[in-house]
Amino acid sequence: DDTPVQVDARLHVHPEPAVLRWTAPDGPREAAVTGWAGPWPLVQRWWGPGADRAVYLQVGLRGGDALLMVLREGRWSVEARYD
Repeated sequence: DDTPVQVDARLHVHPEPAVLRWTAPDGPREAAVTGWAGPWPLVQRWWGPGADRAVYLQVGLRGGDALLMVLREGRWSVEARYD
């Protein structure tokens, strides 16, 4: 339903990932999510003003690829691709 996936303070994922959409050089693309795991929180340099907070989620896509996604400051990006 085009609602972005969010992770709350208790690490609940909502809504569940269903479709991954991105913009490729040749235009918009999408792939169905067939499975997912996580989330895993990571806080680096928690003791100082430059703390980095992130949440990781693995998603499996139709076609067999899998991605390691990271959520930082409200924005998702791809950290790694597994084939």
